[in-house]
Amino acid sequence: MTPLRWNRFRREIAAVLLIKAVALAVIWNLFFSRPLDAHLSDAKIGDYLFQPAAHQRPVENR
Repeated sequence: MTPLRWNRFRREIAAVLLIKAVALAVIWNLFFSRPLDAHLSDAKIGDYLFQPAAHQRPVENR
């Protein structure tokens, strides 16, 4: 490859990495930067996620 091609290749890689970094920052800012409820703790979230389902019927022995 000629030096001109290498320079173009480097610019394209840098541009793609920059676009990905900006996209990742936008996604993080929109969805992960602020918690939904500030009063929730890890223990409360775990209790909610791992509680038994109220709509499950007991398994019948046949």
